[in-house]
Amino acid sequence: MRYMSEMPTGAVTFLFTDIQGSTRLVKQLRERYVEVLHEHQRLLRQAFEAHSGYEVDTQGDSFFVAFASARDALLAAVEGQLALASHPWPDDVQIKVRMGLHTGQAVAAGGRYTGLAVHRAARIGAAAHGGQILVSQATQTLLEDEEEDLHIFLRDLGEQRLKDLDRPVRLYQAGADGLPASFPPLRTSAELAQAAEVALHPVPVWRRPLVLASAALALVAFVAVAVLMTRGTGGGGLSNVEPNQVGLIDPASNEIVAQVPVGLRPGPVAAGAGAIWVGNLDDRTLTKVDPQQRANAGVVTLADRTPTALAADRTGVWVVHGALGSVSRVDPQFARVTSTVDLKAATGPYQQAGIAVAGAYVWAVLGNSTLARIDAARARVAGSGFAGSQPSALSIGNGAVWVANAADSTLQRFNPSTFEVGPVHTVSVGKRPVAVAFGEGAVWVANSADDTVTRIEPGSGAATTIRVGDGPTAIAIGAGAIWVANKDDGTISRIDAQSNDVVQTIAVGNAPAGLAFSDGYLWASVQAP
Repeated sequence: MRYMSEMPTGAVTFLFTDIQGSTRLVKQLRERYVEVLHEHQRLLRQAFEAHSGYEVDTQGDSFFVAFASARDALLAAVEGQLALASHPWPDDVQIKVRMGLHTGQAVAAGGRYTGLAVHRAARIGAAAHGGQILVSQATQTLLEDEEEDLHIFLRDLGEQRLKDLDRPVRLYQAGADGLPASFPPLRTSAELAQAAEVALHPVPVWRRPLVLASAALALVAFVAVAVLMTRGTGGGGLSNVEPNQVGLIDPASNEIVAQVPVGLRPGPVAAGAGAIWVGNLDDRTLTKVDPQQRANAGVVTLADRTPTALAADRTGVWVVHGALGSVSRVDPQFARVTSTVDLKAATGPYQQAGIAVAGAYVWAVLGNSTLARIDAARARVAGSGFAGSQPSALSIGNGAVWVANAADSTLQRFNPSTFEVGPVHTVSVGKRPVAVAFGEGAVWVANSADDTVTRIEPGSGAATTIRVGDGPTAIAIGAGAIWVANKDDGTISRIDAQSNDVVQTIAVGNAPAGLAFSDGYLWASVQAP
């Protein structure tokens, strides 16, 4: 073994790793995950030690390793990936590990490193996908004359903006025989791995590697057991969704199959631009959720503006701030606000608002009755009119804009071309409507004060009343069903679109607040009761 016993100093190459989809693996492997985690650590440690790596820390499924040589660091990363890829894992699972390398000057003291180089390396590691090795330009410069000898090719990925770094960084992808070559776009706003998070924030001695080696395994064992204990009796789903999480429901089984941590008091949910977006009311932030990995993929700050309602499509993520009377556009790639549209209508005490996007326009309605059309390309108001009393929600469908008005319990239909002169039709619905959606050939309105959903036929305006759970607050459509979040009794109602019957009531254990249907699954944000 060539394991380094002392911390390298001077120009150090840092390597951060973590397992992709570890939560999913815990659920799939159950108690066997502990064995898999241990084997993953053994394989990577062999590669690190063979190339004089110094293990700074390990946290759960992640490593932080330092090398005196950029060459050794890259060889260790490649050999580690090849060992993981060729290992016979149980149940035919694939253990895919993200890896990131960066070289820079760092100060070693008290068993840890400090300095900007550590921050850069941590963010580079977080941006990778499972099975991918990302290399900074600083490291590539040290290796460019050695690539042929190493039989490793460094592919230029161009400049990338990574979360919390003040300027772009040029990144390269390491390629070698046996390594995958094709990956999705980089995870530029991803959260840090555990070891990276600890590296950037000092921790007590009891959390250092020697103590954590056993503690991490004990914790993983506990998690694996907890997964078993929280499964429902109906067929393997989770029994509830914890507060400040977004739950994932499979329509095929009507079971909760996953949950993802988000911010404080999550409310509105939208699907689009390749992600699930959750508005956190107390944090005044957005959480980006990766629907494939079922993981938190980053947080967007909103300059202390509350995300009252959300909409998302290829033009961006659109956030209406009800009390302020403004709309923000979030760039989904860089996860930041790029423009804010002032609707010139601060709404005072009215917190309700609705937003939807279709084609070239974004539509927003505020609690003071302002209905605005926004040019999505220019982020400018392109017309405004007035809805009913205290409008609370908005949807687009069948060539019309539909607005639910909470105070006068009505649904209004607007022609997009003539909306400035008023609605073309108004129909009564249940008491205090707070959510509206169009789909399955009808308009569906959730009425919070009388625990009903009203189905409106768009042609005739005929209404059908359907009783659901207590305090319906959100509505979504998918898989031939209408899904209703009942905040006061902690359930989600599934309505069959053909029969108008509630065919399933799903208990989430806490207070569902927002819904979105995407790629065959229902996403539900959940608050504390």
